[in-house]
Amino acid sequence: MNLKNSLQSPYNVLVITFCGVFFYAFTIDTPATIYHGLIKIISTTDIVLADYIVIGGTGATLVNTALVVLINILLLKRLAIPLNGAIIMALWLLAAFSFFGKNIFNIWSIILGGYLYAKYQKQPFKKFALVTLLSTALSPLVSQLAFAPQVTQPYSFIMANILGVLVGFIMPPISANAMKIHGGYNLYNVGFAAGVVGCIFLAALKNFNFATLPTVTWSNDNNMPLIFLSILIFSYLIVIGLYCGENNYANMRRIMNSSGCLVSDYYDKYAATAYLNMGLLGMFSLLVVLFLLNAPLNGPTLGGILTIMGFGCFGKHIKNITPIMLGCIIATFFGHWELNNPTIVLAILFSTCLAPIAGQFGFCFGLLAGFLHISVVMNINIGLMHGGLNLYNNGLAGGLVASVLVPLIEALKQNDSGRL
Repeated sequence: MNLKNSLQSPYNVLVITFCGVFFYAFTIDTPATIYHGLIKIISTTDIVLADYIVIGGTGATLVNTALVVLINILLLKRLAIPLNGAIIMALWLLAAFSFFGKNIFNIWSIILGGYLYAKYQKQPFKKFALVTLLSTALSPLVSQLAFAPQVTQPYSFIMANILGVLVGFIMPPISANAMKIHGGYNLYNVGFAAGVVGCIFLAALKNFNFATLPTVTWSNDNNMPLIFLSILIFSYLIVIGLYCGENNYANMRRIMNSSGCLVSDYYDKYAATAYLNMGLLGMFSLLVVLFLLNAPLNGPTLGGILTIMGFGCFGKHIKNITPIMLGCIIATFFGHWELNNPTIVLAILFSTCLAPIAGQFGFCFGLLAGFLHISVVMNINIGLMHGGLNLYNNGLAGGLVASVLVPLIEALKQNDSGRL
């Protein structure tokens, strides 16, 4: 009974998970290898895609991930911020992108900026905690400037962190207005806002000869330690959901029948059953990557899987992500792209930001949304718009698709209703 009560706390569930990740890292690599790998991870410029598995090694990447999440948990507990589905999701996104872009150096000035914005507004930080954690999507901006060859250190560090604070300060009001554009049908709302901000920052930086070109660092070997760890985490969440959840069957049916449109907080509504949904999503996504897409499990792909899983408590379920993924896969045949192309693989995983369209308007419109998402990502080259400064690149693409497609669907449905 004490164990069950302990696992009712999301903080405890997360701490157990990432303490496990931390210690697991030392079964893979030696402390010296992990230390030197962390130095490499911190000092990379992090322009998408920077696979930390390649840059610093598996052990160092796992330690970086664990430290990023655990320190943020400590910060949230220190500020007495209760965990809901949104904050749980944000912590899992920190974990996901700590495999390719976020690290124990480049996120803190952005978080400080969000905290200062709360102070400026004379509001409790918990009101802006979610958007602040998600605003670390722009953490590559900090790394890019901190290690820029155009400016000597420590001036580059100072400049990078000042801009990081600025990013954290301006993102809350911008993100709040971004939702009006896509009506809550893009789950990566902050990613959409961060993409717009990234475009503006890139344009300004180019005036000072700061060129940022996205590069691809991508491991092509299936990493068995990552596969084992993933299965362990997803199984752990499924077991917690089954053990601690109440009315799991009925609650899972309710989750599967929900649209997922913002704001859909499954943890707030269904408590531990949300973990069951998260674990199932993780397993499903892992199978899609390894067997359907025939892609390796590396930093970026595991990050994509963890992102889907994290949103299992905040809008995603297998029923509303499947049409989106299928629409993406269909689009690859028309575009003559390889399914295991890195950009395609990540676009398919992150296209699930449009899951609410399938959940609200049905399977066929979900297929269309996925088809358009891949088309936008591959033909417009969204990454070049912000120079790789926005880790939530597909959030910008998803926002563009939703802002065009949703009003059109609603207009068509209204016209059909009028005829009836």
